[in-house]
Amino acid sequence: MNDLKIGLRHSRALLPIGLALLTFVLCTSALAQDYRQMAQYQGCPPLPDYSGRTFNDAVQLLPQRMKSAVRQVRARSSKPAGTIFRQSLESDKRCAVVFFVSDGSLVRVPDVRTLPKDEAINRLQSKGLGTTTEFAPSSSTDQAGKVITQKPRAGNDVPLKSTVYLIVGPILPIDVPAVVGQTFDEAKQQLNSFDVSRVFTPGVAPEGNVISQNPEGHTKAMPGSTVKLTLSDGNLVEVPGIVGDTRSTAQTKLEQARLLPSWTEAESEVQMGSVISQDPAPPATASRNSTVQVQISAGLVVPSLVGSNFERVLPSLKSFVIEQEYRASERQKNEILSQSPPAGQHVSAHTVISLKLSNEDLVFVPPVLGKTLADARSELQSHDLVPVVAGLGFDNWEVKETVPAANQVRRRGETIAIKLSVPWWVWAGLAGGAALVSALGHKVWRHFHPNVTFTADIAPNVEPVKVSAKSVDCADIELCAGLTQGPVTIREHEETTS
Repeated sequence: MNDLKIGLRHSRALLPIGLALLTFVLCTSALAQDYRQMAQYQGCPPLPDYSGRTFNDAVQLLPQRMKSAVRQVRARSSKPAGTIFRQSLESDKRCAVVFFVSDGSLVRVPDVRTLPKDEAINRLQSKGLGTTTEFAPSSSTDQAGKVITQKPRAGNDVPLKSTVYLIVGPILPIDVPAVVGQTFDEAKQQLNSFDVSRVFTPGVAPEGNVISQNPEGHTKAMPGSTVKLTLSDGNLVEVPGIVGDTRSTAQTKLEQARLLPSWTEAESEVQMGSVISQDPAPPATASRNSTVQVQISAGLVVPSLVGSNFERVLPSLKSFVIEQEYRASERQKNEILSQSPPAGQHVSAHTVISLKLSNEDLVFVPPVLGKTLADARSELQSHDLVPVVAGLGFDNWEVKETVPAANQVRRRGETIAIKLSVPWWVWAGLAGGAALVSALGHKVWRHFHPNVTFTADIAPNVEPVKVSAKSVDCADIELCAGLTQGPVTIREHEETTS
C-alpha cells in the first residue's frame, strides 16, 4: 500500500515534465512543416489579400499562373455571404489557391455593455439576434437600466437568430408629472425621463392641448417607459342649454357655440315660441358646426267644440280658461253652439275660450199640415208647444195652417194657433142658414120698416164672417158668426123693399 502511494506521488511529479515535452515536439513539427511549405512556395508569386471580395472577383485578379488551380470552400462565417474571409496556398508545385467563402450563417456578437437596455436590444436585433433580459439584484446608480454583462461575449460568432442574454442594472420607478391641460411641447419637456407618444382625438380644449395621459400624473413609472398623451383636435364644442329660452335667445347661444339649429314645432303647454327640448343637450359635446335639433312650442291647438256636449268635453279643457254663456236654442241642453277662438287656432296655455251653450229653451215648430187635429196636438205637445184651435173644430178635421208656420223657432211653452179646413158639409149648412136668415130678415124688416134696404154680406175666408143689415131709420145691425174659414163662397145678396 505504501509502495502504491509512493508511485502516485512520483507520477504527479512527472506529469508537468511530460506535458512540456509534448508541447515542444508539436511546435517543432509545425515549424518543420512551415519550413517545407516555404521551400515549396518559393517558386509561386505573392498572393494578395482578397478578403471581402467575391470568389469570381478574386479569380479575375489572380496571376495567370494561379488561375488554373483555384478552388473555393464554403464555410460558416459571420462575414457577408459570398465573400472571402480566408485564403491559402496548397502545398504543391502548382501554386494552387484555396478561397474560403462565407455562407453568412454566423453573426458576430456586438458589444452592448453600458448601453441602455432598449438601445442594446435594438442593436442586437439589427444583427439578427434575439435577446433575453434579466435585471440584476442590485447595481450602482449609474448602471440603472443599462447592460452590465452579456452572453455570448462581444466578438463571438454565433448562428443567426441566436439569443444573447443581457443582465441589466435594476431601474426604480419615478414620479410621472401631471401634464393635462398643457401643450404638447410643454408636456414633453416635463416628461423628458420618459418616452412620449401622442394621439389626437376630438375635444373641446384648444387644438394640441393634452386632455388625458397614461399613466396618469402623480403616479410612478419606470424611466424610459412610454407615457401616452391624448391631445385635443379642438373640433368639439360644449352644447349650451337653451330649454325655456325664446327662439331668438336660443339662436344667439347656438351661434356663439358654433352650432347650427334645426327648428321644429310641437304642441305644448309651454309659452308659445319657447324652446321645449333640444338634442343633444348639456352636458354633451358636439362637433363644431354640427346640428342641434331644437323643438319650439307651438302652443295648444284649440279643439273643435261646436256641437259637443259641454260637460263631456270639459275634462279635456284643463289647459284653458273656460267662460260659458247660455243662449236660448232648440239644440240639446249644454250643447256648444259657438266658440272663440275658433277650432285649429294655436294659443298659449290658460288662454280664455268663450263658449255659447244651449239652454234647450227653443224648439222648431213641427210640420203638421194635412194631419188631423188630434195628431197635430200630439206632435206639438211632444215639442213642449201648446196647440190652440182658432174657431170651431173637431179631432178629425184636417190642419190647414199653423201660426207660426212649421220650422219656425219658438220658446218652449208658447202657443201655436191651429187653423182647420172646414168640411164641405159644414159650409153647406152655413150657406143654408145664411139664406134662411136673409129671407126671414127681409120679411121682418119689410114689415116694420117698409123703406129698409137690407144687405146681407157674407165674405168667405174672413174671420169673423159678418152679416149686416142697413136701414135709413135704424142703427147698423151686425151679426157675427163664430166661424173661421171654409171652401164655401156666399156671394153678396141684396134686396130693397118699397
